Amino acid sequence: MRTLHFVVATLLAGPAAAQGAGHANHVVGVNNNSGTSSPLFEIDRQAGVCTAISGLQMSGVSSVQLDPINKEIWVGGAGGVGGVNNGQLRRVQLDGAFGVASEVTHAVVAVGAPPAPRPITGIAFDDDGNPVVTTRDSVVRVSRFGPSPATTLLHQFATSSATSTAASAICRDDGGNLYVGVSGSGDIWRLQKNPDCSYQPAQRLGSVVGPTASNSATITGLDFCPSDGQLYWSTLGVGTGGRSFGTFALPSGPAVAAGPGYQVISTNGLAYDVRADDFMVVDDTPSSLAWTVSKQFSTGGVCLIPQGPGDEINAIATGDLANAATRVLPSCQPVAGARFVLEAATTCPPGSVGGVFVGAPQLSLPFLTVAVGTVDKTGRLSARVPNVPWPGGLPAGVLTFVSGCFDPGSSSTTVGSVLPWPAN
Repeated sequence: MRTLHFVVATLLAGPAAAQGAGHANHVVGVNNNSGTSSPLFEIDRQAGVCTAISGLQMSGVSSVQLDPINKEIWVGGAGGVGGVNNGQLRRVQLDGAFGVASEVTHAVVAVGAPPAPRPITGIAFDDDGNPVVTTRDSVVRVSRFGPSPATTLLHQFATSSATSTAASAICRDDGGNLYVGVSGSGDIWRLQKNPDCSYQPAQRLGSVVGPTASNSATITGLDFCPSDGQLYWSTLGVGTGGRSFGTFALPSGPAVAAGPGYQVISTNGLAYDVRADDFMVVDDTPSSLAWTVSKQFSTGGVCLIPQGPGDEINAIATGDLANAATRVLPSCQPVAGARFVLEAATTCPPGSVGGVFVGAPQLSLPFLTVAVGTVDKTGRLSARVPNVPWPGGLPAGVLTFVSGCFDPGSSSTTVGSVLPWPAN
């Protein structure tokens, strides 16, 4: 009991102030081969506006993802002008005006068969917040922290420079399992998570089905939809009929009615929008639009994305948390006897007051405040506490985190999800 009080006291004494302005709910990545357009754009879905993010140093983007808890944008290098960003995984922090406050190279992912490094084609996160990226032939986990982040090879696909097979997209489901889309074969692979947050060997689940052979083989986007338990994919093929958007039923998911499972829609990347329960998609045709696509395949335009000659719009990311969601990293047990960095976050409407709280009700330890503050335009309040002790030997779920939102305008309060911690 005394040890647990010490852990909680450290959480509360740490510098748990909410972090800076951060990202919007939707961010688009552009492989700016022309060197004249911005490689990142912010999408305001409600206003129907795409705005270039200024001040970036990178020259090309092949993948983009919003951090699962704080307000950074993770960007995978596509090569760009001169190929200088091949294999670079960057972290971008924005200011309140959506200019770049900082941009650093987090790691160079040089795992895989020569020549390496290669462009990073997809970014997801494991349950501890470590980025997991796809390159041409590899799935690689990159440590979240450290001046020289370690990389761990999770899976390597059998390929060579003479084949077109490439791991081209990655996503995760609500259980922490990872899914990889492979272009050249159109295959979907799963890395199933173990209770200790490690992964089982990769398993091929099947292939996507599109209207043409070329379409089925070139996966450009992949994401999980929690409301129906399916994967959704986008593909890029030859001609108008070669581009489509479709579903992939998971073996462990709910029964899905038989049907075509796809629609010919011009897409070059997709991301699930939890608030609208639909998808944001982008294409690299001359129209260069950001679209919405429903689960019934109906479409709607959002905004035009400016681009220069030869630019390719090839990635999109969305915020993946509902209002008053509670998220804590790491998810699994820290190393016994070591100190770790704890991160906590919640999501609330801009202008409301958000809070994250921790307690241990089963041990009569009351809930106390980890972080509280006014939520900015990003809709997220996050905190980071370094040097938290973890003695080990404590049971799963010994602490309970919960979040909430207070709307000053309506004087209403929303109590969020309860999260037992750690998970194992």
